[in-house]
Amino acid sequence: MKPATQLADEAARLSIRNHTGRTLFVEAGAGSGKTSVLVSRAQTLALEDGIPIDNIAAVTFSERAATELRDRLRARLEQAARHTTRAGQRERALAALDDLDTAASARCTRSHSGSCPSTPSRRASRH
Repeated sequence: MKPATQLADEAARLSIRNHTGRTLFVEAGAGSGKTSVLVSRAQTLALEDGIPIDNIAAVTFSERAATELRDRLRARLEQAARHTTRAGQRERALAALDDLDTAASARCTRSHSGSCPSTPSRRASRH
């Protein structure tokens, strides 16, 4: 098995994921891993820092990118809700899932008056 190669920008990626006490602007080319890092950051903010999902903003330049970001975050939150053993994280994950679609569309509606992509109506159960 080959040892994992460390990316040249690994320190920047870790900073984006873990240093959540500041606002960041992330700029990088297509296919560079922006969405993955932003999903990790949003997950850290919601599950570790306890920030309500509707207080987290991630701005993208296309509806496709926004949809991809939301869908990946939903998958991570669902996984956390099912598998976490850490106190409080399951509840925070379920709350974030409950609010994910309405938070995304509320922000978009306020900014673009109705030009948002449709959001799924699926809601997570708190049971």
